[in-house]
Amino acid sequence: MSNTLLKMFTATGIGLAMSWQATAASIHGTLSFDKRAPYGALVFVPSSSQGSQRVEIDQVDKTFTTAIAVNAPGKAVVFKNSDNMDHNVYANDIRNNARFDVGLMSPGGTREVEASWQDDALIRIGCKIHPKMRAYIANINSEHFSVIEMDKTEQTYRFTLNDVPSNTRAIKVLIPGYDDLELHLDSQIAAPIDITKKSKRRGQITLTTEGLK
Repeated sequence: MSNTLLKMFTATGIGLAMSWQATAASIHGTLSFDKRAPYGALVFVPSSSQGSQRVEIDQVDKTFTTAIAVNAPGKAVVFKNSDNMDHNVYANDIRNNARFDVGLMSPGGTREVEASWQDDALIRIGCKIHPKMRAYIANINSEHFSVIEMDKTEQTYRFTLNDVPSNTRAIKVLIPGYDDLELHLDSQIAAPIDITKKSKRRGQITLTTEGLK
């Protein structure tokens, strides 16, 4: 390869790298709870484009293998039973139009349910045979999200959303049993924002960003 062509390819590569860096940004956050932390949280950048996530949730040792699963609206959620006993999966969330029951699932069984309920909603699923089992499914259009699993012994949790579009202006936070939270990055980033449950403060979220325009 001639020196001229090598310089051209090198310059093109640098230009592409600079272009990618100019369009990618990061969002960092900290969730702090006043008392015991909730079950978990989902933080995501909302999008008008159709998401591609299609989630599979298994059952093993009388436990759902995914605490908070992320699925795209209209995609099928796949439920499996890899346990050595019968199970069931159901949801009864009237507010978000999520009501289904897959019936009895024998060991090795599989069922599918279309995620046709409310967009940007987090619904609870359970097993009628084993009432202590629970998990949550989010129905979102987003390629940029972070699932935060929590522990009763910890009150502070950190997350990072990498490679988000540099023109991102908002993120949403969904926490089971808590009020949904939408943060506008151009006006709500300087000071901590309250996390609420039934309109009562239960903690705060703080944000920092890199690369946003």
